[in-house]
Amino acid sequence: MARDSALASIAAGNQFELRSASRELKNDHEIVRAVVQQDPLAIRYASDDLRSDHTLAHTAVMLNGKAIMYLADTLKGNRDLVLAAVTADGTALQYVSDHLKQDRDVVMAAVKQSFLALRYVSPALKLEEPELFAEIELEALRSTQRVKAEIQPGTWQEALLDEDALMKEMEGWSI
Repeated sequence: MARDSALASIAAGNQFELRSASRELKNDHEIVRAVVQQDPLAIRYASDDLRSDHTLAHTAVMLNGKAIMYLADTLKGNRDLVLAAVTADGTALQYVSDHLKQDRDVVMAAVKQSFLALRYVSPALKLEEPELFAEIELEALRSTQRVKAEIQPGTWQEALLDEDALMKEMEGWSI
């Protein structure tokens, strides 16, 4: 009965609180999928088994890349899933496995989406592959330029993208 009621409520567009749901509902694939489609970060309240489910994980990260932070560690090392996450939100790079923070394609996708992802690139990449790291930094600057081109002059967003201040900030990052 609780399951049917929950599904009906979700289907009606009501927000369902997975956090306070029973263990049984937190482990119900259909319920969790419906909730995640409304709120991808709600995957944090799903059972361990469902937070390890690739299909649910993919749905969550496509809607909000940062949902990867709540997934099982094994999925944080899944290259395809990580690419989907960082393409949706470049700063999701901070939550992925260390070896993927050195993966060229993953890192480039992340900085293309958000120059802020540069902060989460593996320090080893800068030391071991300085030419690649320079290419990644260039892509991060291009990302900044794309954002800058979309901002109206004289707005608060323009002040946030002061290039000199940005470069100074990036120098302080421990990469």
